[in-house]
Amino acid sequence: MQSISNEKSDLEDNISHAKGLEAVTVDNRESPGTVPVAGDAVFGVNADGPNYLNVGWIRAAVFLMKAQIGLGVLGIPQVMSTVGLFPGLFLIIILGVMAAWSAYVVGVFKQRHPECHSIADAGFVLGGRVGQEALGIMCSLFMLCVCASGLLSISIAFNALSSHGACTVGFVVVGGVIVYILASIRTIDKLSFLSWVGLASVLSALFTLAVAVGVEDRPAAAPPTGPWSKNQRFFGNPSFADASSSIGTLVFAFSGTPAYFTVFSEMREPKDFPKTIALCQSVVTTVFILLGVIIWFFCGQYVASPALGSAGAMMKKVCYGLALPSLIVGSTHWITWLLLVLGCVTFAFFVAEAIPVFGGLIGLIGALLGSLMNMHVMGAMWFYDNFGRQREDKSWRFRALMAWNVYLIAAGTFIMISGTYASIKSIVNDYAGKTLTVFSCADNSQ
Repeated sequence: MQSISNEKSDLEDNISHAKGLEAVTVDNRESPGTVPVAGDAVFGVNADGPNYLNVGWIRAAVFLMKAQIGLGVLGIPQVMSTVGLFPGLFLIIILGVMAAWSAYVVGVFKQRHPECHSIADAGFVLGGRVGQEALGIMCSLFMLCVCASGLLSISIAFNALSSHGACTVGFVVVGGVIVYILASIRTIDKLSFLSWVGLASVLSALFTLAVAVGVEDRPAAAPPTGPWSKNQRFFGNPSFADASSSIGTLVFAFSGTPAYFTVFSEMREPKDFPKTIALCQSVVTTVFILLGVIIWFFCGQYVASPALGSAGAMMKKVCYGLALPSLIVGSTHWITWLLLVLGCVTFAFFVAEAIPVFGGLIGLIGALLGSLMNMHVMGAMWFYDNFGRQREDKSWRFRALMAWNVYLIAAGTFIMISGTYASIKSIVNDYAGKTLTVFSCADNSQ
């Protein structure tokens, strides 16, 4: 009990520090005309600059909901069709719990180490300069690849809306220009209105999709005439590669954890982070389950990826029209954290054109980078702060937490290896089968 009380006291002290009530100046020297900064040298309130401490816990939750209910959710119905209803539900729930725990670890780690504003900063705490550079590079690559998948989704939406009215490469370029313009917004406070728009956009598209597949005679991918079977499976029989790729897709869907550092840094009340996590993860997991079950029930084996193409030609246009703001915001909010916006968009453009298939791209990102960002790093942060307690804390609760974080790291390692292999195999097969080519003008919304 004494150790728990001491830990609580330390956290309260760090919360006060994180709120930033002191003035900070460069090299601890004040010069004439210097405007005091509330907070710290990175996230604070400066009369000559933006206010970085102006995000309430509800707006923070909305921002993080949009970070997850965006691109990844569009691949979940395909996962349910591949692995079956019950395995799909189990995977969504267990990965949702893991994502919520990882987010909580970020919040606690941020309060104990207020100087951490990103995963790269956490890498410095964990492994010095080498850790900082390694995690900084991996996190930047992850965000760029997420942006690339966003550009690919935007091109699919434009193709669907225009009935392939122009070259797909041109649509990717248009998406890149839009993202570049919006990515100039500097703070989450200013960016949060886009999160509201994006969240409303994707939820309305998903609701419309759910209604459309329920009232239509048959899914868009089903035979247009004659008898047909949904072939709904409670337990699927996927190959190892297909199952691993599906898990990678779900990891991608829950891969909003890297954004938590920055969001927590800009909250007015850092102590409210548990409420932000609870609201965000409960809504996200519920949406994933409902969408997956509804599309699985009405479409069965004839589900499209992205899922918005499952409801027929006309409703596909409606769904993509509703979702387009969300797809744009989904690319914007990730790349906003990077300074070289033009270079980032250019890099993302080439990634989107090199792997122009939605399922393969998000599966690869989720397995290779999402597992590292959402499992390995969070498990390592927990052990960094708590490993020394094992000698004095012999409680079952502490031992259970140790076992859980070991599992988190082990599961992340398995997903990284197996999911990366499966996704690369799928992409190679697509190229070998001539179903996709680099810089193709072909319609990718079919």
